[in-house]
Amino acid sequence: MVVNLKEQIQQGTFEWTVSHIIDRTDMSLFEEKYNNGKKGAAAYPPAMLLKAILFCYSRGIISSRKIEKACRENIIAKALAEGIEPDHSWIAAFISTNSEEIRDLFAQVLFKCSELKLITGEMFAIDGCKLPSNASKECSGKIEELKKKRSKLEKYIERVIKQHSELDKNEKAHPQGAVAKKIKRHAKTMGTREDRKKRQLKR
Repeated sequence: MVVNLKEQIQQGTFEWTVSHIIDRTDMSLFEEKYNNGKKGAAAYPPAMLLKAILFCYSRGIISSRKIEKACRENIIAKALAEGIEPDHSWIAAFISTNSEEIRDLFAQVLFKCSELKLITGEMFAIDGCKLPSNASKECSGKIEELKKKRSKLEKYIERVIKQHSELDKNEKAHPQGAVAKKIKRHAKTMGTREDRKKRQLKR
């Protein structure tokens, strides 16, 4: 059965709001940095990457490899990624190159979502610290209070991006594929030794 990805993003939800705001944001700054050649389009649309990454952050999915996997297996992430499965190395490069721009944009999106009460206490749980679900109460105050709230969101997102980069570095240093090959190699070696012992005993 063919799944209509567009129907997975229901109006009024967190993911719909994220998509709606990003679709109305100027992407030229991101597009200038990532393109295939001087005249080519971006390998992956920046808006698509931003939507999928922020949604994954909201679900505690932070490393580039896990975000890549989510875009293959999580129906909402897949819908936000428009059926495209971005490579983890591209996601990592996109984050590291645009960290400040992403921080500012995500803070803006989260600020709007908090006003609409779309952020729950279970979202954006990083290192045991959760983004408050009652953030919208703080958005009814004076301009200075709103600025303070925006600043807190920026610092929070900055922490998430930093952890994302650290996880990517760790995974690059200890790639799952290399570990799996090492284990397989070890098991094969042990098997060969056992077979050798059995042959020797038979003699």
